Amino acid sequence: MGINTDAVQRLYLAYFNRPADPIGLAFWESKLPSTTVATQTQLAAIASGFSFSAEYASLYAGSNTQAASVGGRVGGEGVDRVRS
Repeated sequence: MGINTDAVQRLYLAYFNRPADPIGLAFWESKLPSTTVATQTQLAAIASGFSFSAEYASLYAGSNTQAASVGGRVGGEGVDRVRS
């Protein structure tokens, strides 16, 4: 488990309402520094990647509530909440 594993897991829970699969976790964690805590900008880049994924599109297709759903799962505080 890397220094940013929990942050990536929280993003998965927020965006997909499920924990990360091992391959996805490894992929996204590899985009973050391995020796320091990820910055808000780095986590926002991952969140942006999630929001353009096929899984995200299928979950929220035709819905105007995706932002509220994601925000509610991270406590309504966006990426800053994911880091804590």
